[in-house]
Amino acid sequence: MRSYSASRDGTRRREADPYHLWFAAGRLYMIAHCHLRKGGLTLCRGTYPLDLAYRPSLSDAARIKDKSWHPSQETKLLKDGRLKMTLKVADNDELVGWILSLGGEVRVIRPEPFKARI
Repeated sequence: MRSYSASRDGTRRREADPYHLWFAAGRLYMIAHCHLRKGGLTLCRGTYPLDLAYRPSLSDAARIKDKSWHPSQETKLLKDGRLKMTLKVADNDELVGWILSLGGEVRVIRPEPFKARI
C-alpha cells in the first residue's frame, strides 16, 4: 500500500498484512501488521478512493452469515445467493456505518425511518 506522511509531506510504499477494516464515527480504519514498523500501528489521516463498482459476492454473503454480529442475529442464505439478516438493535450512527460498510447491495427492509437513513 501507499501511505502519506504529513510530517514528511511525502508518500511511501509499505507492505502490510491487513487483518480488518473497521468503520467507526464516520471513518474507515485498517487494522494491519506493518512490516516497516515491525507490527507497530500508525494512525493515518487522509482520503482514499473507493471502488464504487464493488458488489458483494456469494462468498461475501456466506462470510457475513457465518460471523456472529449480535446475539439477536438471525440469518438465512436464500437460493439466489442473497442473505437475509434480522437484528434487534438500536438505531445509531455506528449501525448506519456498519451497514454501509457491507457494500452497495445491502438493502434495509424495515423499520421505514431507518430504511430512509440508509
